[in-house]
Formats: sequence, C-alpha cells, structure tokens
Amino acid sequence: MITIATYNILHGYYKNEILDNIKFLIGKNADVICLQEADIPFEEHLNKFLLDFSNWSVRYFHSGKGSNLAVMWNTKKLELTHVEAILLPKPSDDTPRQRAAQVATFTTEGKTLRVSNVHLAWEGGVSHRFVQLQYLKKILSQSDCEHEIIVGDFNTFAPAMFRNIQKRKAQKTLGDGWKNALPDLVWTCDVSRSFKQDNFHLFSTALKRLGFKLRSCLDYVFIKNLRVIKGEMLDLPGSDHRPLLVSLTVE
Repeated sequence: MITIATYNILHGYYKNEILDNIKFLIGKNADVICLQEADIPFEEHLNKFLLDFSNWSVRYFHSGKGSNLAVMWNTKKLELTHVEAILLPKPSDDTPRQRAAQVATFTTEGKTLRVSNVHLAWEGGVSHRFVQLQYLKKILSQSDCEHEIIVGDFNTFAPAMFRNIQKRKAQKTLGDGWKNALPDLVWTCDVSRSFKQDNFHLFSTALKRLGFKLRSCLDYVFIKNLRVIKGEMLDLPGSDHRPLLVSLTVE
C-alpha cells in the first residue's frame, strides 16, 4: 500500500501550522507528500523540521512565482530513482508565471511508481489549464510507467454549478486508464483564509467580514493502474487549500 498526500501550502506563510500539518500527514502514514507553493524561504523551515524525521527526504523545484514545488518521501518505503521538472506551456510569451510539474520516479517492493506534482495555471483562462495537462500527459507518455499518480493544484476554479464540468474535462484530458481518486469532493480550497502578502487578501478579508465562504475544488489525485483503498480531504488550518490524503494499492 502507498499513501500519498497533496497540499498547496499558501507559500508557507503560516509556517508553524503547515509544519504541524505535515507532521500530522506523516502520522497518518503518508509515504509521499507533494507540496505546491513551497517557496524558497519555506525550505529552511522544512529542512530543519525534517532533522527530526531521519527517514524522510525532500527535493525542491522553483520556477519563480509560478511553480515552487516540493516532493517529500519516506526513504524506508520508497527509493528515489529519478526526479525531473517539466515546464508547462505558457498562454503567451509575456506571461510572468512559469508553471511546471515535478516528476519523481520511485521503486518500492519491486515495482516502479511515478508521481507528478503539478501546479496548473489560472493564467490563460479555463482552456489553458487543460492544454498544460495534455502537454504533461504527452511528455509522460514518452517514457511510460505502469503505475502513475498525478496530484496537485489544477486551479479549476469555478462556481458550484460548473465544478463537475471541470472535473470531467480533467478526466477527459487524461483519458482512459486514468481515474480520479476522489471524484466526489465538493471543495478543497476556501479563499477566506489568506495572508497580507497574498493577491487575494483584501478580497478574502471582505468575504470573511460578510460571513461568506468562497470555496472551489482545485486539488486532485489522479491514478493509473492503482486502486483506491481510502481517501479524504483533511480540514486543517494554515492555508486556503486543504490537504488530500489517499491510500492506494497496485491493481
């Protein structure tokens, strides 16, 4: 069994809460933890934190403000064989953010598992995020791996009535063989939690004062040739996003 978590940590602004949540995920037997918005200043705190977890390791990837990614794994359970970054297409040359995927390949119990940690764009509108997902699929298919997981923040922000349309588009983009591990999630992000440096801070502060919660389903776990044993969203503080935790077994 492999248990994977994905978590957009809001740039690590609330570092103490985020580190407590990572500790909680480890306590819930997570084997791989994929982080989005793991900005460079957060590295020092996470590296120091991991000194108390000698069997855990981490790799980072940074492409400016667009994609600051980290993948953590339990070295007693998995052996890292390869890690790389895939830069995703921009909607235009002057788009300031460079979105990316961090792809880590592991071996465990004689099997190979590839985990892609992604942060898709809101830039370029609804269609462009699926252009990026299609591009990632194309690159991954050039070196096929039997057991695969794609996790992360897909930025599929949409009003409630359109959430399922976004989910279906993500599923259609990845195609046959891929399965949404948590298809019934209603929301994973609540922008009423923010930080003064965040772009949405004034907006989210106004929402909180009005007692209004703006929620959307942005985070996903897609799997290939794996079976879901159990999965959940954990309603933990520290970020506008909530971590997802999914336990899987090889089919």
